[in-house]
Amino acid sequence: MRFKKKLFKSLINEEDLNMWVIDNITNLEHEVKRIFFINSKIKTVRGKHAHKNCWQTLVNITGNLRIGVEDGVELFETSLETYGEALTIPPMCWSTQVYSEQSCLMVLCSKLYDENDYIRDYENFKKLVNK
Repeated sequence: MRFKKKLFKSLINEEDLNMWVIDNITNLEHEVKRIFFINSKIKTVRGKHAHKNCWQTLVNITGNLRIGVEDGVELFETSLETYGEALTIPPMCWSTQVYSEQSCLMVLCSKLYDENDYIRDYENFKKLVNK
C-alpha cells in the first residue's frame, strides 16, 4: 500500500500544552502550496472525493479521525488519534474522513485550489483508475 502515516515531532508535550513544528517541509512526499483547516464540532463525514493531481497530507490537530483511502485496487483504513499524527494521500485516491466531535484537521496540499482537480463522483473515479 502506498499510504504513509507519520507523527510530527512534538517539541513540547505537557499536560496543558502541546507544540509541534513542521520546520522541514521538504520531508513530505510533496511540496506545500496550500494549507487549510477543518474544525468539526459534531461527528460528521467529509471528503468523499479524489484529486487528479494534488497530494494531500492530513494532520490531526484535535480529536479522532477515521480515514478511508481507496486507490482503485485496495481500501486502506486508519485512524488519526494523536496530536500531530498524519497521513499522506497521493493523487487519484478516493478519500473519506469521519470526524469525531470537537475534532480539527490540518491539510497540507501540493496544489492551489482548483475545482477541476476534484473527482466528486465515485463511479467516475472507479472508471478513471481502472482504465
